Amino acid sequence: MSIEWRDIVFWRRTRAAAMDRNFGANIAAWPERLDAAWSLFQSVVPCDEPREVGDYGCGRQLLREKLPAGWRYVPYDWTERSSDTVICDFNKGLPSRKHDVIFCLGLMEYLNDPLVTLRHMLQQAPTVVFSCTCGFQPLRTFLQGWKGTLNLRAVRLTLESEGMRVLADVRRSYGVYLFVCTRL
Repeated sequence: MSIEWRDIVFWRRTRAAAMDRNFGANIAAWPERLDAAWSLFQSVVPCDEPREVGDYGCGRQLLREKLPAGWRYVPYDWTERSSDTVICDFNKGLPSRKHDVIFCLGLMEYLNDPLVTLRHMLQQAPTVVFSCTCGFQPLRTFLQGWKGTLNLRAVRLTLESEGMRVLADVRRSYGVYLFVCTRL
């Protein structure tokens, strides 16, 4: 099988579009992932008391709209998404603020060392909701601009070593997992 020039052009354009969607000023939203994560969270964690929620990699901040009245929302991202965004390059440093809950959806794949960020989140909040892609996916990794994907066993060992109990986890399409975990 030979690679034609038009194939290279196609893959470059495809990657450029994905990079703009994932990193650009007009960052895309993935409401299906957020809806699934929020539903999973609500099914296992009581939402009757106000909480402070840290949103790591907040993007368009759609999580803010889902929070019940009285809950406090703290968005974190690499660029300003709103006037209250805490600017944070997760590959260079991690925020030190503690929260009642941390949501981290669609960020782990872009990190140099996602397990470091996972450990950090688990230490900063008693409840953490996160998504991650597990398994080797070279084409998808290239097209999306990912640094890599995680190993499901390493994720579970990290949760266990940090004293976390998985309240719910779900495997979605293409090896994407959603976890809701809490401190034992």
